[in-house]
Parts: sequence; C-alpha cells; structure tokens
Amino acid sequence: MFYGLTQIEEVYYGSHVNNFVALAPCIYMEPKTYDQYVNSYGVFRKLGVNVLGGPHWASHVKKICANMSEYWCNQAQRRLAE
Repeated sequence: MFYGLTQIEEVYYGSHVNNFVALAPCIYMEPKTYDQYVNSYGVFRKLGVNVLGGPHWASHVKKICANMSEYWCNQAQRRLAE
C-alpha cells in the first residue's frame, strides 16, 4: 500500500481510496549512525529504489552497482541471486 501511494496516487488511489488506516510494521535493524543511513538508504531513495528486491530489482541492481560502494553492490547482487 505504501509503495502504491508513492507511485500511483494520482492515477489510482486518488479516486479509489477515501480513507486508509495503516499499522506500522515492526522493523528491527542494526544500529546505524546518521552517516551510515544517509550513505545507504538515502542513496537508494535518490536512485529511485523504493523496494528492496521488488519487481524491478534487476535494473535497480545495475544502478546500485554503478553508484554505490562495492559492499552495497555485493549485497544487491546477493539478493538478486536468491
């Protein structure tokens, strides 16, 4: 739902959804510093990667490998191979 709201709000959700109640998922992540966050997930957002392992993951892996560190490239390729 959240992904859909970011991608097709005007095309679909604007005319089909009047109210939406969201319950936030519990996400447990390793502790990160602000710089680690900005240099990882912040870069994903700038590259247009909104879903890790999503339907366009193969093209996202190419963007990640071209614009991010070797560590993130390896992580993305590992997820692609799964």
